Amino acid sequence: MKVVQHWEIPNNGIPVFYQPDQTSHTVSAFVKVGGMSDPPGILEGQAHIFEHVGANRALNYSSEEVQMILRTYSAHHWREAGIWTSYMNTSFGCGLLRRRDYILDLFPIFAQMVTHPIVTEEILQTERGAILNEWALWGEDDIQDRARRRLLALIYKTNPVLMRMDCNPDQMMAPGTLAQLKRFCREQYVASNMGAIILGPDRNTTKRMARKAFGDIPSKEARPVPYDTSNAHPVLAETKRDEFDYGDDEHKGFHLLVGFPIAPWGNPLDEATDVLAETLEFHLEDEIRDRNTDPRLGTYHPSVWTERTKFHGVFYVWIPAISLDGARRAEEIVGRKIQEIREGRLLDFVLDRAKTEVPKTKERAAALKILKRIVGRGVTVMKRPIIDTRIDAYVTQPQVLAELITDYYCNGGVSAVEKLNAFKKTFRGVTKSSIVKAANEFLDPNRYACVLAKPRNPLDFGRFKRA
Repeated sequence: MKVVQHWEIPNNGIPVFYQPDQTSHTVSAFVKVGGMSDPPGILEGQAHIFEHVGANRALNYSSEEVQMILRTYSAHHWREAGIWTSYMNTSFGCGLLRRRDYILDLFPIFAQMVTHPIVTEEILQTERGAILNEWALWGEDDIQDRARRRLLALIYKTNPVLMRMDCNPDQMMAPGTLAQLKRFCREQYVASNMGAIILGPDRNTTKRMARKAFGDIPSKEARPVPYDTSNAHPVLAETKRDEFDYGDDEHKGFHLLVGFPIAPWGNPLDEATDVLAETLEFHLEDEIRDRNTDPRLGTYHPSVWTERTKFHGVFYVWIPAISLDGARRAEEIVGRKIQEIREGRLLDFVLDRAKTEVPKTKERAAALKILKRIVGRGVTVMKRPIIDTRIDAYVTQPQVLAELITDYYCNGGVSAVEKLNAFKKTFRGVTKSSIVKAANEFLDPNRYACVLAKPRNPLDFGRFKRA
């Protein structure tokens, strides 16, 4: 497995991450500009709006030519394009392409979207409709996203994670939007925020590509983040709750979202907390789904994951339920299972399975027999563990690797990317004691945030005849 290497352009210090590998044909240009960079109360979602505008055309290509080239190389947004915005960064790139020659043609275009974005009234007008449509489809109408934003509001007060990554329609349609975008570009799309990822070519080819695309960019520091991030790791004094109604006649499920504030990016317990999430998810799956025989308390698959940046961290537990009683029961079980983990009551096999590679077939079969005796019922293999997903990124999914590189660098710098290369050693070093320590450090079953999304017309079990 080839590791990710690093080189800086001499005159401006822009980092270039590369991986010489003949099977990887992936490139991207990115900036450390996202929701955290939006001026508070002025133009929410500005980084996302600018991503749309910047991707519309390139310095030497018209909008039509850019779209034709992207579609020709199968890198259009609904196929394998890597154009996206998060709270921490914005990336212009592509996924795995069939030929290395393709990235030689595409990289200069993506680089120009970062180094020389074209901002005009015509482009803004063109993209406004697309942005509003995206906001209508995935902003207010997505139940899990609404629940997540409400949960963040329970945990944080001044953190930039509270900003909408999407947009504020009223602000976006205001007359001064174009001037604000141009100012945003001058202040944030500068050398100190820029970076590039080139996966595939050798070191010399990578250097030539990077110098040609970024060599003329003057050295310049970006304006600091305009936020108070002092509550990066708040401590809840009590359990906080929020509920809201949603839905139509078709959707009848309850959505329970439980969240615990964890330390922001770079804490020594980061990996232990990730493995803790995998382990807790298995326990919840077994208790809430596999051991339940009451349809009224039924659920599908619980999901547990962590989200962290350098200015926030949240440990999420999401459980869909078929009834209000099911949601209440699920919340009680979450607290009980967390307490068991805090006390050190963990299945060794589950813990190992959450952080190591899938064993060989015979070993897997033997392990399942052992687990069956422990749990006392039939079980199936857990979902692919963390380490497997990282291996896939390095070996078969270069676009995922590019996203990991971008997130790691924008949150922790070059040293974080170097740590990414050592993920096998890092995750295998997680122990039961570190899991227990992470649970006691971050997960207090008596103090958390909880949001419940309730359907307008829940399922009526009275219409079913008892067997």
